Amino acid sequence: MYKKLKLALLIGIEIAIILIIILFPNREWMNYLVIIFMGILAYLFHLIHLFFFSNQEERKRSTIKNFFWKVGLGVCLSIFLMSIILVIISLLGGFSEGGTFKAFDPIEAQTTNNFFDVLVIYGSSALAEETAFRSFGIGILMIPITLLFLYFSNRRNKQSGKKKINGKMAFKVGMVLNIMIALLFGFVHKDSPGFGLISFLNISVSGFIYGYLFLIQKGIISAWSMHLSWNLFQMFAGLPVSGKYLPSISLFGEFFHGAKDNIIAGGNYGPEGSVVTLLVQCCFVVLLFMYLRKYKAFAP
Repeated sequence: MYKKLKLALLIGIEIAIILIIILFPNREWMNYLVIIFMGILAYLFHLIHLFFFSNQEERKRSTIKNFFWKVGLGVCLSIFLMSIILVIISLLGGFSEGGTFKAFDPIEAQTTNNFFDVLVIYGSSALAEETAFRSFGIGILMIPITLLFLYFSNRRNKQSGKKKINGKMAFKVGMVLNIMIALLFGFVHKDSPGFGLISFLNISVSGFIYGYLFLIQKGIISAWSMHLSWNLFQMFAGLPVSGKYLPSISLFGEFFHGAKDNIIAGGNYGPEGSVVTLLVQCCFVVLLFMYLRKYKAFAP
């Protein structure tokens, strides 16, 4: 009874938020509502995904301690990878004092010094993307595809009796979806300033990593925290994020003043347009696959 009431309450909140957005568009507090809406939507998708692809023990594992551990994992991964990337670019002479980045303000120019506003806007953006691409694009779409695969597999093996969804089958379906969704994730960034082949590959590989985290955790917490901290780390360093530059929240002043080589440093697109980022991310994906061979949570 308690679970049904909780679900009804969450669905009611979602409907109320939709009505508020329709009735009061373009308000200053709209980004807060977006975060709440996307957070609840991601949670509902999470419950649906767990219903098909988890056991009772996994459903009870969602504790506050577990939540913060997953957030910390995503933050640590992004800081680790981006630190390596920036060190390599710097050693290769990718940054110079002679260059400048094109300023970009996602909110009014006079408010970009407010870190909290920037955090809210980028937090809601990252949450919206992870909910759309990972929670729905992988977590929800896995359900009909896995059931179809199971149905046709049963028809070919009538004598052996009906099969059940197992972890390995679900994970394989999820990985195929992850590759497709990752490419789509890279493609939707095509309108960003300075977008090109390297940036497309970089964002696609990033999307694949977020999807991998989603699959092994069956949720977007680490994927979202990694996505958000990946963007914030670049902004703190005074670098563009997907071609968008906010000089007002740089913690390093003029330390990273410009990029003199588009291939090494990514030019005005930022590190996501760098071949160094592509190589580092690909090496990390190899490590993930090495870990996958030892991962036991998806055993039949």
